[in-house]
Amino acid sequence: MKQTGGKVPVEILVGVIECIITIARYQALRDTIITGDIIDAICASFELSCISMNDFKIACCKALSTMCIEKIGKQEFLKAQGPERLYNLLCDVKSIPIRNAAAQLIQLLCADPVLADTFVSARYLN
Repeated sequence: MKQTGGKVPVEILVGVIECIITIARYQALRDTIITGDIIDAICASFELSCISMNDFKIACCKALSTMCIEKIGKQEFLKAQGPERLYNLLCDVKSIPIRNAAAQLIQLLCADPVLADTFVSARYLN
């Protein structure tokens, strides 16, 4: 997913993310799908500059909202420098739907005191 983003049709990438979301919703399977590599690959999608990847970026925000509910997801999100990557996505002035998805994800993540403190300490939030 991370290495072949430009070579795979966006519809396939969105479908993969939707599958990951579905798997992550099941308690018995969460530990196998929520890994540092998956979180890092999802966060890497925020760095894509191609406009055709907008739906993929929005799907990735939804995936993180599911995965970062779990303690391991939060830890891996921080290790992957997720707050910095997400903030850059929020600053994308070209797409209102992407900014909305990023803002909703930040709101959800800030329900956790550790993540909220990370965003405030980095001066992403006041």
